[in-house]
Amino acid sequence: MKRTLFLLVCMSMLPGCIAWEIRDEMRVTNQHLCEVKPMLVQTLLNIEDTNDKIDQTNARLVEVHGTLSETYAQLVVVHASLGKTHEHLTAMDTALGRTNPKLLDLDAGLERLRVLDQVNTSIRDVHGALRPLSSAMGSLGGAISFLGFGDSAMDAPPEQGVQAAGEGPDVNEHATPAAGARRPDPLLGTWVMVYPPPEGDRSLAKIMVLSADGKFVAAVGGGSPKEGAWSRDGKFVTFEVGSDRPQPASGGAANTGQTASAQETVTERVELLTLNARTLTVRSGETIRVYAKP
Repeated sequence: MKRTLFLLVCMSMLPGCIAWEIRDEMRVTNQHLCEVKPMLVQTLLNIEDTNDKIDQTNARLVEVHGTLSETYAQLVVVHASLGKTHEHLTAMDTALGRTNPKLLDLDAGLERLRVLDQVNTSIRDVHGALRPLSSAMGSLGGAISFLGFGDSAMDAPPEQGVQAAGEGPDVNEHATPAAGARRPDPLLGTWVMVYPPPEGDRSLAKIMVLSADGKFVAAVGGGSPKEGAWSRDGKFVTFEVGSDRPQPASGGAANTGQTASAQETVTERVELLTLNARTLTVRSGETIRVYAKP
């Protein structure tokens, strides 16, 4: 209003045409102000709506902040639980580390039991197959007297001379011999290999006869018998077999294409694992063989 009065005073001091022009401009200005006023009112309303929405957003942000606080508290609890779980898993890993060697030992024991079960089955099969020959072997005892042992080595009862191999230089050193008789070495006699099965390695001796004079005869792989010498040193037994190795002949034989043979000794040293009157178990390198008396 003060501005309007000031303008009126100024116009009263101006010439007539200028005053009318100013009046027209003021009317146009007032008209524009009338047009702007509704827009300002609408703008104020929009601002109020915006303020309401901002208040609602702030309220929702407060709720979200509360929810995030609860979530953080739950995450702290979960983190503590994960720490305890990690400790339990570490303790379990340590326990498994101690259990694994025991399981390996148990597996090795089960493997040995499986092999022993196969050996036991083979021994039962061989005993069953050789039972009909027991009477025949008794009648043949006198026929093999040239090998240096009598029927006492073949017919010794199982309870005599039973001792683990390797406990002394002689398995029967603690046995009490009968009056006037000398107890033979349990190794003497006829042995039939029952493990590995005969269908396995055909180069192994299937039957061998050990005599008291240090000689032995072995039927190898179903071929011709081989003769050689054997000796015992505690729990180790050494077998020596001579074989002919072809060599080019010298002199006149070389001109005719003939060859001469040189004697070559093949030696095998085995370890006695178990020995009694009926069964014999030896180890040669990584191979275990089981023999039984017919």
